[in-house]
Amino acid sequence: MRNALNKQANQAIMKAVDSQLHGPDLPEVKETYDRLFAQGYNDQETRRLIGAALSAETFMILKHKEPFDRARYVATLRNLPRLPE
Repeated sequence: MRNALNKQANQAIMKAVDSQLHGPDLPEVKETYDRLFAQGYNDQETRRLIGAALSAETFMILKHKEPFDRARYVATLRNLPRLPE
């Protein structure tokens, strides 16, 4: 059951990454994708790195009951490929 939940969570994050890549609201996501891809990361690796940044922001929202912090999320994106702590 836990693996099924992890798979569902991962699919939701990847769907959100795809939406952010193709939507107008967060151009920094596409900029990050292009930068990482140019650095030699393939499509799947690049999307997973962006997903890690999104997961970190989601964790902050849920654990600390904070609103979405665009500046924090963008800073995390700009630090990729270094993963958030």
